[in-house]
Amino acid sequence: MDGKKRVLPFENTSDEPVYNIRAVTQQTQIDPATLRAWERRYDIPKPKRDVQGHRLYSERDIMLLRWLKAQVDASVRIKQAVELLYMHAPQSLDEHVPVLFGLRPPSGTFDDEVIDFLDAVRHFDYNRAQHLISYMLSIQAVEEVCLNLLLPAIHQIGVEWEAGNLSLQMEHFASNLIRERLQAMLNGAPPPTRSGRLVVACAPLDWHELAALMLSLIVRRRGWEVIYLGQNVGLKGLDETLHSLQPQALTFSVSRLPGLRHLPEVANILEAATEGQAAFSFAGRIFQVLPELTNKMPGTYLGSDLLEAARIVEGLLARQRNAAASTAPEFSSSKRELLEVFLAHRARLEAAATGLILELTQGQEDTQTAQAAQEVMEVLLVALQYDDDGLATELTRWSRASLSSYGLSGATIAALVAHFGQEVRASLAPEYAQPLTGLVQNLYFEG
Repeated sequence: MDGKKRVLPFENTSDEPVYNIRAVTQQTQIDPATLRAWERRYDIPKPKRDVQGHRLYSERDIMLLRWLKAQVDASVRIKQAVELLYMHAPQSLDEHVPVLFGLRPPSGTFDDEVIDFLDAVRHFDYNRAQHLISYMLSIQAVEEVCLNLLLPAIHQIGVEWEAGNLSLQMEHFASNLIRERLQAMLNGAPPPTRSGRLVVACAPLDWHELAALMLSLIVRRRGWEVIYLGQNVGLKGLDETLHSLQPQALTFSVSRLPGLRHLPEVANILEAATEGQAAFSFAGRIFQVLPELTNKMPGTYLGSDLLEAARIVEGLLARQRNAAASTAPEFSSSKRELLEVFLAHRARLEAAATGLILELTQGQEDTQTAQAAQEVMEVLLVALQYDDDGLATELTRWSRASLSSYGLSGATIAALVAHFGQEVRASLAPEYAQPLTGLVQNLYFEG
């Protein structure tokens, strides 16, 4: 021997066994029978075993398998591919196979890859988009792909959709494609290795789940049990669910204004269901727009950085309560009374708003009438619940844009406000009708 240290393939890649065989099959497109045959004949890879005897693979195993598959796909016999693997000891896939993938090696910020992904979305090219994600996952950690490819792509898709450069169908195509991939990785994660259960959910009427899915995936990959409840999680029966699950922590994601009003109730439900033993946390785009609101919410704010959010959640799971946790503010008696009166009359007022929208549009505008009326009610509830100048400004901007997105013209919105004010005055006593109609005028009137 010459005393030189032998360099192993993908030497600096993690050897921690975390992936089950199903996850490896999904990430490498190598079927389980082939995996076992390569292991038996060529002693590669060398998976560890869990307590039940099931195979567990590492990131390094996945890199080895991807490299071998690329050679086999290029008509190299598997025996020769294994010999080449140890002869050349590649440290990254792009050292030998970028031509096979037809993609550039990633830059530090993945800017080129984001552009390629958006181009695939514009052409509804599912296979190309998934191929790009697969390639990036083969040479970068899942966290890096989420932070530097998927999140920037989601943001840019939203920007281009708002600018009219992407159709609604393209936006839905991209979101569903990313959601499908994240869900597959979450489902394919190995069994948890740490004692702590996290429940993650999106607020009622909140359909933006991709960031919540990414957080769930990252925490899951770090060994914690994650119960992901998904989009638009209603509060009915939530107490029974949490009582049954007894999680150590609950994270609620809120992207849109209507979801804000549910946070205190969710925190109270969690408190009762777990007898105060679980930590409550929250996150979402709305708190990036209005950061001052974080001090008005119960629980711990996770911030806008995905990895930092995962770190905070891990602390909560490990019972290291965050000193920054806050409690919801108390309402004045008059404000609470107005809120209770509005809630008591909500069904009637919402039905009236629905009828008014139908009457005013006369079927001539592309409206989703029930949803539009429901959002009017939700915005009013948030405005009543939180007394904040910054929030009032954002509510005004958001509420007008929201009704416009349902196909209501400025003239129709103005007429709706006038007629709805009449309905409020007819339904409520003057001491309640006056502040409520004033609030409606401030939120929606553009005159």
